Amino acid sequence: MTVIIWDHRAGLLGADKQATQSDLVRRVTKIRRIRDHLCAAAGDWDQAQEMFKWFEDGANPAEAPPCIRHKEDWVAFVAITPDKRVLKYERSPLPMDFTEAAVSDGWYVFGSGRDFAIGALAAGADIYTALDIVARFCCNCGNGHDIFSIHE
Repeated sequence: MTVIIWDHRAGLLGADKQATQSDLVRRVTKIRRIRDHLCAAAGDWDQAQEMFKWFEDGANPAEAPPCIRHKEDWVAFVAITPDKRVLKYERSPLPMDFTEAAVSDGWYVFGSGRDFAIGALAAGADIYTALDIVARFCCNCGNGHDIFSIHE
């Protein structure tokens, strides 16, 4: 389970570090810089690796990994472009563009900790505080966090 937060105004992408396999908790980095994009994944960690590799190889829709269309297991993948467009892939090799929502709200959030993060951000928290609040209240998120800047 995961929380991914894109702070559109600050140009920061943050994610918790918890990966859970049954009752075992692992520490992972869910954000990567690929082809000048900031990318993050939520969902099945093995399938997330397929999505990172596919995006690294150019994200050709005809070469999308099978997991992208799987109906039972899933992965949600976001790519933030250098000009701060928010492109989310979930069950399709064609991205959904959530840039308008990110510009309007100031952020874009997904994952199991989404509701906690949205509440924190809507109340005026910055990305650092929002990630801390999610870790405190969402049992499926935590184990530290990473924050990457689009400007680096």
